[in-house]
Amino acid sequence: MESVENRTEFIRKLRYKGSGLPCKRTCMQRGSVGIKIVNQILKFPSRESACFALEIIKCLYVYEPMLGTPKYSLDKALVSLCDKVFVNEVYEEIERRIKMHILNMEKSGNVEQRNEIDITPEMCYGDMLFDEVLVGYFIIKYRKYGVFYTKVIDLIDRVNPRLRAKAIRGFDGLAQIEAIHGFEAELERLADALKHECHKPVLMQKKNRLFIEDECECVRQNYLLVSCFYDIPETITVPYYDLRKNFRIECFAYIECWNGFVQDNELVGLDGNKDVSLLKTQCFEMCMRRTYDLKLIDEVIVKTVSFERMFLEGYANVVRQKHLIAKAKFKEVLEVIVRLGMACVPEILFHVYDFLSLSHMYCGEYFECIFYLSKGIELAHRHRVGFIATYFLNCRFAAERIAGMSGPAPKVRFDLWRGVHKIEDVILDEGFVRSNRICASVALSNEISSLRELRTIEKFEAFKPSMLLGSIEKALLVFTGYYVISLYCIDRDLYANDFRKIFKVFDDFTSANERINEILSRSRCILKENMNGSVDKGRWWAERMKMDVELGDVLSDVCRGFNEIETGDRVILVLDETTTEFPFESMSIFKSKVVYRVPSLEYFEKWFEMHPKKLTTVDSSERSMFYVLDPDNNLQKTRERISKGLSALGITNGVCGRSLSNKECKTVSEYSTLLYFGHGSGSKHLRIHGDGKNMLLFGCNSARLLCMKNYKRSGFLMKHLSKNSTVMGCLWEVTDKDIDVFSMKVVERLMRGEECLGMLASMFRDEFKMKYLNGASVVVYGLPRRQLLR
Repeated sequence: MESVENRTEFIRKLRYKGSGLPCKRTCMQRGSVGIKIVNQILKFPSRESACFALEIIKCLYVYEPMLGTPKYSLDKALVSLCDKVFVNEVYEEIERRIKMHILNMEKSGNVEQRNEIDITPEMCYGDMLFDEVLVGYFIIKYRKYGVFYTKVIDLIDRVNPRLRAKAIRGFDGLAQIEAIHGFEAELERLADALKHECHKPVLMQKKNRLFIEDECECVRQNYLLVSCFYDIPETITVPYYDLRKNFRIECFAYIECWNGFVQDNELVGLDGNKDVSLLKTQCFEMCMRRTYDLKLIDEVIVKTVSFERMFLEGYANVVRQKHLIAKAKFKEVLEVIVRLGMACVPEILFHVYDFLSLSHMYCGEYFECIFYLSKGIELAHRHRVGFIATYFLNCRFAAERIAGMSGPAPKVRFDLWRGVHKIEDVILDEGFVRSNRICASVALSNEISSLRELRTIEKFEAFKPSMLLGSIEKALLVFTGYYVISLYCIDRDLYANDFRKIFKVFDDFTSANERINEILSRSRCILKENMNGSVDKGRWWAERMKMDVELGDVLSDVCRGFNEIETGDRVILVLDETTTEFPFESMSIFKSKVVYRVPSLEYFEKWFEMHPKKLTTVDSSERSMFYVLDPDNNLQKTRERISKGLSALGITNGVCGRSLSNKECKTVSEYSTLLYFGHGSGSKHLRIHGDGKNMLLFGCNSARLLCMKNYKRSGFLMKHLSKNSTVMGCLWEVTDKDIDVFSMKVVERLMRGEECLGMLASMFRDEFKMKYLNGASVVVYGLPRRQLLR
């Protein structure tokens, strides 16, 4: 087996090429030969022979169940091989196998599945043989990379005496464990002291310590705590996700964040004639102590005409709960900091990030809030201010919790302003509602219609609460020929508002959505099987047809609740984040009707008022169409079908098998209709500009919006809608042939002069082979342009 040719020929003969499982005779014959060669290599391995042994072991995986060898024998052979001669490919294969075993054990134990697995000594599945594989892996990792885990001693105690003795030698006698345990004991003592000395100043004297190599991992795992007492060298780098994973809330339980402001009566008696610099010092102290004296702040604002005035104006607006104004002021402060080169003064930036994140939170702008909190965390770590980093981290945990995201610190508090409890207070103070979105939602929690319309509006500036109804009616007048209905879910139930009456149309709509998501999840799995080419076509089609019927049943169940609603032939659906993923268009009440969907009520007025002079008819001739076909160059059948259809229709403007160049992107912006045939929404290929286009995106998930609880919806689709375009696309994954046939029928009708995308979607949706699994996916976002022109 010395030559490469002989080894290649041996692997070819050893590898199983059949379908299904090999018979026992094949397993015994080929397996015994392979094991014999591996054992010979293990006696005197070299790098070249180790790679050959790895290929043999990969071939033996399929024979292992019938060989009668002890469990994990092949994994132990890999560990032994890598222990004698380190080969990176063998090491990576060991990691892959360990993760595979962990997933299988968690699956069999009904443990929640994880997307990513970190191999750590804390893992315990009650399998001593698997523990032996883990110990060997950690010895190799320690020798090669110097990575050491203190919990490995618990893992070593679980294996047999012979391997235990080898492990102790492998970890240099475990002498470093004693040193690390001593350092951890010191940290526990310091953490206990920290709990009882929570009123110490934020900036405190720190100790200098030279961390030995084996203590560095302990420092990384307890970075926040260690940084409070020691100056940590820059060589010990810690990614932010490690900070979150290893954050120990019990060490910082006393820290509270964003607890509002209480008036400091001790500051009221200050002499107003004192030097302005002293007054400014007092005001900045109030920022640090989170107390305030508005009289003093206003006095300093009057006397100051500099950077400090802008800062204190923002601070005063935070105290007065005018967070929209406060946001603008503090962003001006940031601009001044950049312009004057003051970014090297972290004390100012800490306050600015703090108040900006607070104001964004009260305005319900969670992404922006978390952005500035993250900036605060980065700045605090850069300047080695551990307490401030902990403060911002706790604030971020609180923000994520309010935004509907789970986090590791459930006891972190967020005290909302307690001044508003009644809906009357909200209506009387529109400024408060627009500046304190969270509080307004709490106050309006029992007013379903009011709360719904506030949630639908993406930006509060567009509609004021007391004028809300009038603004909506004004916007709806533009679409007198359309039946406009708002669909939303509150407390799991589906409501419909046609702006004359609110209907409760379906109980527990959330469960119906979950049923659809479960069907689509199964559909994605079976589509992946088909891509791998290892599926029985008969079974595959039977499963798909069964899911198609199930999806239709769900739509029929929901549709029964719409019996009281009478719609016209043309409908506009206003959908929020709870309903945007549901295919209402395929329910019987909306079938054979022209249906458009929009993301919010605000979109009506914004769409009409921003572009009234730019509205023109959409030219649907071949000269106005541009296509992008298979830009990733991996959809051969789609390319053949679509190329043939486009050629027959005389559409020649477009690209095939590649992305657009920068010059072509500018040229495409001049076309009124864009056809995209490829994967997804084409976000990385369609870098185009211009308003008022027809965008036909025939890709999986091309019309899907990212919806997270309490967040604004996002997605490539929203960018098209903001440019006044009308978009046809798919809500989920569809099969290529079905969508290709549908797309060419739509393009053909466009060439004949049909302009209404809603009409075309309705006309051909039922012609899909999978009526619901594919057909229900097609929707149209935007508003009908021709209706406005009339």
